[in-house]
Amino acid sequence: MKKKLIASAVAMALFGGGANMAHAESDTMIKMIDTLYKSGTIDSKTYSELRDSAQTEIETEKKAKVAEVAAIEEVKAKSSMFDDIKIEARLGKGLKVSKGDASMKIRVRLQPRLDSLDINKDWNTSTDFYLRRARLEVSGQIMKGLTYSMILASDKSGKRDKSKTTDFNLLYAYADYKYNDMVGIRGGKAKLPYSRVSLASSSKQLMVERPYSTDAAKGLFGDYYQANAMLHGGFLDGVIKYKLAFADGGYDKKGSPIDYYRNDRSSLLVIPRLEFSLPGWVEKKMSDSHLGKGQHLAWGMSAGIQDETKLGNGDTIAQQLYSTDLSFHYENITAQAEYNYMNTDFGTAADKRKDGWYLQTGYFIPSLNLEPAFRFEQYNHDKSVNNKQDDIYTAGLNWYILGTHDLKVQVNYEHTEYGEGNANPSNGKTSRDLLFLQAQIYF
Repeated sequence: MKKKLIASAVAMALFGGGANMAHAESDTMIKMIDTLYKSGTIDSKTYSELRDSAQTEIETEKKAKVAEVAAIEEVKAKSSMFDDIKIEARLGKGLKVSKGDASMKIRVRLQPRLDSLDINKDWNTSTDFYLRRARLEVSGQIMKGLTYSMILASDKSGKRDKSKTTDFNLLYAYADYKYNDMVGIRGGKAKLPYSRVSLASSSKQLMVERPYSTDAAKGLFGDYYQANAMLHGGFLDGVIKYKLAFADGGYDKKGSPIDYYRNDRSSLLVIPRLEFSLPGWVEKKMSDSHLGKGQHLAWGMSAGIQDETKLGNGDTIAQQLYSTDLSFHYENITAQAEYNYMNTDFGTAADKRKDGWYLQTGYFIPSLNLEPAFRFEQYNHDKSVNNKQDDIYTAGLNWYILGTHDLKVQVNYEHTEYGEGNANPSNGKTSRDLLFLQAQIYF
């Protein structure tokens, strides 16, 4: 007992009055106990007890230190998750959040529209104000080379005689992986790769509406924005580009003599597209109007082939589309032309063949941010029947308020001379005039 009291006194002297062994440095504590034992101050039993107690305290202290360091590192890790995040918000660029290679951009597009003149069913003068497009766009990059896009759309909201729902629906939803410039793969719900004017974004159209013949081509295989898988890439710095898509395809019954949709016994729809440019004349991003920037010259050709589509009545049809286009712009002047041929082989009924072409051009005046434009189009609704060809003339003027497509106003005057076979059935009119006034706010 006396030795224990002496040991305690020595320990208190060494560590300070009221000190706990846990407060001492680990090495000092062990050395002190060893010194007390060697000097005979404490016996072997007391030595063992003190040393075991000291060792326990040391281990407890080590565990506490490890836990403390782990807790600090966890807090640092959580806080560092937000350290490198960049948030940008700019007019015309949307809201962008990024960290390293990952990013997400959110944009909103609105296109309020006023139609006038011969817009009702009898082609008599009237007016119609509605929202041509309302889009919520989310896009970005998951990792280097892997991008994604999703667009919710409500089109023609408030338009008269509109049969389609105006609720927001999923227009795009796809992921695109670019392995290198020559090879990439895209999968999901996206545009089928034919018709240049349709492939270009509707936010960058030269005219308020796309040509009628290209709209007909878009509907040949059902939904133009249907789920598909597509290989794509280019060679020689974009001088040669290719796209090859595979989809379910389908059959658009609109205007068809057979009122049946396809069923699930249809063959695969295959759509190849090739584009050729000259060195130094490669288009960086497809657009109807480049607003005085750069130059490009491109020739494209596409095909869409679906050998067999089973209809609900048991009949089998085959569908083909062949398309070619030529586009050009040099600084302020832009021009493009396109031809589409569409054929539906009904098997037991006569084939339905349609075709159409257009030529459009515009000139951007930088000092005024104005762009006068003109388009001529011929569209034959049915080549197997006489007098089914329409001639459409469109004159337009675009005002780019900020010098970009993000805030603009477009006005178009459209005059159509209908073939006798397309005359208005209620009054026999063979011509029609339309006036379109549309604004775009893209932020």
